Amino acid sequence: MRRFLLGVDFSERSARAEAQALLLAADAGAELSAVHVIDGELPIRLAEAAVEEARVRSAGLVERGRAAGVTCRLTTARGEPHLQLHNVARGVDADLIILGAHRTSPERNAFVGTTADRILRKAVHPVLVIRNEAPRDYRAALAAIDIFAPDFEPLRAALGLGLVRADKVTAAFGVETEAMRRLKLQAASLEAVSAAFAIDEAALRAEAARLLAAAGLSGIKVVMKPLLFNAADFVIGTAAEMGADLLVLGARRKDAEHRQPLGSVSETVLRRANIDVLVAPPA
Repeated sequence: MRRFLLGVDFSERSARAEAQALLLAADAGAELSAVHVIDGELPIRLAEAAVEEARVRSAGLVERGRAAGVTCRLTTARGEPHLQLHNVARGVDADLIILGAHRTSPERNAFVGTTADRILRKAVHPVLVIRNEAPRDYRAALAAIDIFAPDFEPLRAALGLGLVRADKVTAAFGVETEAMRRLKLQAASLEAVSAAFAIDEAALRAEAARLLAAAGLSGIKVVMKPLLFNAADFVIGTAAEMGADLLVLGARRKDAEHRQPLGSVSETVLRRANIDVLVAPPA
């Protein structure tokens, strides 16, 4: 059975993450564990009171899980949220970590903002950050892939975890060839850069199809465009154009020559995206 782990702080954003986590767990036939991390610097009495408050407030989650046909349980831990969440994830053998979206002004002990960034940087589990306003089955997922250093593990994770069906996924390739890069360095016009892409487009599309087939992902829809600005702009813009409700990205990719490391792209997209984002570490 799949096991999903939900970080909770009982905020409004946490409630949205809970609603999506219950929907996904029900669809995937997964168990859902929730973890609430209490500030490790709190005095014992305050910490005990916080544990009791979490226990009371989690009763609703258990009931909502029962109504959705999902087994739910709450765990509390003390310390730094990102460290404790990783510890609990290992302890319950989680397949996926689910978090609420970033806050504009992060608060201590909330699974948002810089805490989510820390979790993603050290993650050994796929992490799903919830930004959609309402729970939904994903109907338009966009998986960003670098054709020159392809990593299909994030897409495999999304499919293997039951988050989205293959017919609802589009693989997005933003391409910058060596010829395009030289033109950019020469401050050539966007039209000239696009023309350089057009020359190689047929061969690049054939290579994308070959890579997907070799990865056992034949049949996945493909969108390919010249990378005129930066990878994050390409991902955000393409997601908006296709009405995507889920972005699928890799984390901590090694820097390929002349290209942004996908890790920095993922961080930028997470800050700017207004839809859910799945980030998966390298295999």
